[in-house]
Amino acid sequence: MKNVLVFYGPETYLSKKKVADLIKSYKEKLGDYNLSVLLEEALPSAIITEIKTMPFLAAKRLVVAKSIFVRNKTNEKELEKLVEGLNNCPETAVVIIYEEDKPKSKSFDKLLTLPNVKVEIAGKIVGVKLSQWVTDEVTKRGGKIDKYAISLLLSETGSDLVKISGEIDKLLAYNLKITAESISLLVKGTLFSNIFAMVDAMGLRDYKKAMSELSFLINSGENEMYILTMMVRQFKNILMVKDLSVKGMASVEIEKQTGLQSFVVRNTLRQAASFSFTELKEIYGKLLEIEYGIKKGENPGLLLDLFTVGLRR
Repeated sequence: MKNVLVFYGPETYLSKKKVADLIKSYKEKLGDYNLSVLLEEALPSAIITEIKTMPFLAAKRLVVAKSIFVRNKTNEKELEKLVEGLNNCPETAVVIIYEEDKPKSKSFDKLLTLPNVKVEIAGKIVGVKLSQWVTDEVTKRGGKIDKYAISLLLSETGSDLVKISGEIDKLLAYNLKITAESISLLVKGTLFSNIFAMVDAMGLRDYKKAMSELSFLINSGENEMYILTMMVRQFKNILMVKDLSVKGMASVEIEKQTGLQSFVVRNTLRQAASFSFTELKEIYGKLLEIEYGIKKGENPGLLLDLFTVGLRR
């Protein structure tokens, strides 16, 4: 019987939610009497003590331990004892081990191979799967959302599930039908979407609009080096997407090849049409020169301003 559940992975939102749902389900069925959620400061020996404790007026007790392997990474001998204890976990206990990412521990690696251990790895959700996740979450919470609204929401939030989930709650509180209008009204834009707007303006050679977007970002307190990094990334995406498109790849194939979201590919293709390969290579080179200049101590705001004005024809 698999009575030790291990959760870890880069998408911490999914792991945390799964653990929270399991705890909630257990409480609803058996109450709090046989539930033990150990603090992150707990020692490995505390888990062994808990799983050996007999449940009170119930068939099983639930023991939850968070970040045990990360917190005790320098105490490998204690972790080895813990893994041995989990290997011999009695049927009267169900244990949940949660780590935000895979710990660099031989003991943890051994834990994953035990016959009574079930492992769930929460990987990042991208592309079509992320759009589907939004649809499913909205539906679970009693709402509705169409494909265009999903694209608009993701263009504002990026792929951060914590932020997306929070925005979904806010939008559904306003109206159970999520629309482009409600997203524009309620969802605060991200640096990502502002960079997109600035690059759009650059592609149209609307340097006044591009300057306005750049000024907004800087006046909002965004770090100039981070703004530059995002600009470099976006023009790199434009080059990559344009190249794949010229080679005959459809949008869906480009998504798979690059790992970019569908709305990102669609908008980037539109932006790519505004630039030739020669222009894109020149722009990319200039951005790298700006990065070098900033690292030498030159004024980052002035360098970005001069670059943006220089796009004017």
